[in-house]
This record gives sequence, C-alpha cells and structure tokens, in this order.
Amino acid sequence: MKFDYFVTYRRTDSSEPIERVYADGLEQIQLVDQMGLETIWFPEHHFTNTLCSPAPLLSVVDMAHRVRARLGTAVIITPYYHPLIVAEQIALADQLTRGRLDIGFGRGGFKYEYSRLGTQEAEAAGRQQEALEIILGVWGQPDYSYQGKYFQFEPVTVVPSCYQKPCPPAWIAARTPDSMRFAAEFGLGVMMTAQREPITRVQGQVRLFDAICEDLDVPRPPLRLQREVLVTTSKAQTLQAADYIWKNHIAQWHLHQDSAPTINADTELRPLPSGYYLSPEDLIARSIIGDPETCLERIRQYEALGADGFVLYTDVGQPQADILRSLELFAERVLPHFADARPAPKPRPVVGHRPDTLRRPSGPPLLIDAADLPDGWVTWEMTEWLAHFDRDSSNGRRQSYIFDFTAAPKVRAHADGSIDNDGRLRLVSDTGCPDCGRPVVALFRRWHDEDRVQIRQDLAERMRELRWHERHNRKPGGIQSRG
Repeated sequence: MKFDYFVTYRRTDSSEPIERVYADGLEQIQLVDQMGLETIWFPEHHFTNTLCSPAPLLSVVDMAHRVRARLGTAVIITPYYHPLIVAEQIALADQLTRGRLDIGFGRGGFKYEYSRLGTQEAEAAGRQQEALEIILGVWGQPDYSYQGKYFQFEPVTVVPSCYQKPCPPAWIAARTPDSMRFAAEFGLGVMMTAQREPITRVQGQVRLFDAICEDLDVPRPPLRLQREVLVTTSKAQTLQAADYIWKNHIAQWHLHQDSAPTINADTELRPLPSGYYLSPEDLIARSIIGDPETCLERIRQYEALGADGFVLYTDVGQPQADILRSLELFAERVLPHFADARPAPKPRPVVGHRPDTLRRPSGPPLLIDAADLPDGWVTWEMTEWLAHFDRDSSNGRRQSYIFDFTAAPKVRAHADGSIDNDGRLRLVSDTGCPDCGRPVVALFRRWHDEDRVQIRQDLAERMRELRWHERHNRKPGGIQSRG
C-alpha cells in the first residue's frame, strides 16, 4: 500500500495572516515530497477558515513547479460548475503539469456552501452524475452532444485535450450505492474517508463496493482510504491530538449543517446535538493517533481491507511544529515498513461512451421491504421518511425498512449514518445478510436511542423474518452465497 498526503490549509484563528497558512502548507508539501509520498491532494472548499482551498487546480499547477510528487484534487465539487468548463480546465492543468495530475470528483457536503451558491443539495447527486458523464464523454470524442435533465448542448469539442491519454486517472468520493455503482460502471477509482467513524463502518463500505462490482461483473477499480494520522510520543500528546481532531470535527459538522454562527474558526465552538459527542477515548480508537507502533498496527488494518493507497490527513489545526514532527516520525518509524509496496494502481476511466452502452446488472433490482411504500419513496428526504415512520407507528412502532443495494433510497446521511440532526433516523450501509454477508442498505428509526449494536441485531432479525438469504440467492446472475 502506498501513501499520499491531504493538504488542508487549515486556519484556526482569523487573525492569522492568510499568507502564513499557505506558507505552512508549502512546508508540509515539501516535507512529504522528500519523504517520497506518491500523490499530494488538494480539497475544494469555500467561504470558511476551516479549509482555505477554493481552487485546487490552481494549487496543483503551482506545486508542479515546486515538488516532484504527483498532484491531485480531492475533490472538485462538480455540482457547482458547468461540466464543459471543468473538462477544459482539467485538461489544461494536465497539460501544464505534463501529466502529473490525478483528478478527484465529488458532490460536496457543506450545506453552508450550497446555500451561499444557490445550489440545491437535493439535486447534487443528479447533477454530478450528468456532469461526470459529460466530462468523460468530451474527453473521449470530438463533437460530443448531450441532452439531460440538468445539462443540454449541441456538438462541442473541448480544447485543449488532456496530456494523459485518454484522460488523467479519475476518482470519485463515494459513500452511497449510486456513487459506487457509477464508479464501477465508468472505471473510476473510489476515495473513501472514515470521518471519525469506527473502522467497522469503512469495512462495510468496502464490502458494499466489492458487492456492487461483483453484481456488475467488472473488476473493482482502485481504492484509496483517508484517515487522520497523528504520530505522537506520549500519552499527553495523544490526548492533545484528539482534542484538535474534536475541534476540527465540530467546525466541519456545523459547515455540513449550515449551523455555524460565523465562518471564523476561532469563534466559540457551538455544542453538537445530543448523541453526537465523542470522547477523547472514542476519537483515539477511531483515528490513527499514538506512538509509531500503534499507528503502524492501525494502518495495517486498513491495508487488510484491500486499499491500494492511504491518504494521510495530518493537519487538523494543531501548531505547525506538531504537524511536521508527526510527519517526521511517520517517515522514520512507520513508512519504512511499506518500503517494498508496489506503485498503487491507477483507475482506467471509460471515456466517450453513453451510459446505455455500459454494463448493467442482469435482471430486475432486488427489493426487500418496499411493498408497503408508496410510489416516489426512492427520492424521499428526511422529513418524508420521518413522517412515514410516524404514520406507520399507529400499527405498532416499525423500526426499519431494508433494501438491497441494487435499489436503495436516495436519502443523504452524515458520515456516521444519521440523517437528521437529532439522530432519530439512520441510514445503515455497513451491515448485510446474516447468513452470507451480502450488503444491504437500511433506514432505521430510533425510537429508544438504540445503539449501533442493537440496530445491527434488529436488522439481522428482520432479514431472517423476510427469508432474505433464500430470496437473494435466487436472483439470476446475482451475487451468490459466500458462506
């Protein structure tokens, strides 16, 4: 497994000169370049001190003159732009970097940004899918035209063409079955970040991706995982590192919810809703924090999931000296254990093709629990699902609806699976058939503050009641029992 670095350009105090933020970022970049890390990734975020990186392609072109590593975007937020402009700008950056570019796409997650840009978060998934179809299409053929819901245009050829043929290695940030299926169909690499969740959730997401690829009968594209990595030398340093991660988590949570009082990261941190608190011990268990031996052991667990690359997220707002020392310890005590790793494979995107020419699952989608749902449930959002559970409770409090990953609702969830800010409704995608493990996607209504273990137990019991193992094993051409 190879290692990359994620540049946050984190600003923790609005009085800090912005020039210092970028100078610190450059110092980190030059250090990880000397360490020999494979790719340096730049995010896209707007109007906040939390991540001062509004134009990742500009950063890529600038750093191409300063370092030797490959450079990438993690991610360009495609719903914000017209895809033809994005396709040309990426191709130009690929030309200017002489083919050292990897390109990551995503639909974003900060409601704070969506509201300021006048973009509807509910449309983000659809806009991204059309945008990526267009970008890959125009990279693959001249005089490309498109007629979709969000974008329509007559034949056009983008200029310049990409330096790498047919295009740069392309990735997508994916958590939902739809995003993973799109990646598998188009040959895009997948980037996953755990975002303060336990490794079991990442394991579930990887299993889901594997199952989707198997269902489509395609090779699994390359997979990169990202997690906070802070190497320390004492218990006190470890606890301090956990505190920095917690403060960073709070700031980003409020940006996700558009509930931050101001963008200034040094404003008093507002508390999170009940049930969202994570103790220092929780954060240490869920992140990769501690002495070099502890960090090595934790990283091996992610390697065992089948990750082709691992992205270090180290700058969470701590002093620059702490960041550099953590990276130096990683280089001295952790990285040598992976010295014999082969170069991480690159994705091979499908370009120039219409979606209807791509491979699709054989047979109809599998459904489990949708018999009692009215038409349109696939696109329901939080309020509609909560209202439905509340109506359904008149006949006894129903706790879940379970779906196969081939036909899942489009509802959006936080990284931890909660859909609403009170944690009453959760989207579960890290569980599966109790007999063979085939992944499912479930909506679970928490009537009694059920914890993760109770939720998984209830879902397993429900699948057995539905004789789910027998039903999905009868699907022609589908995933068969592994156990």
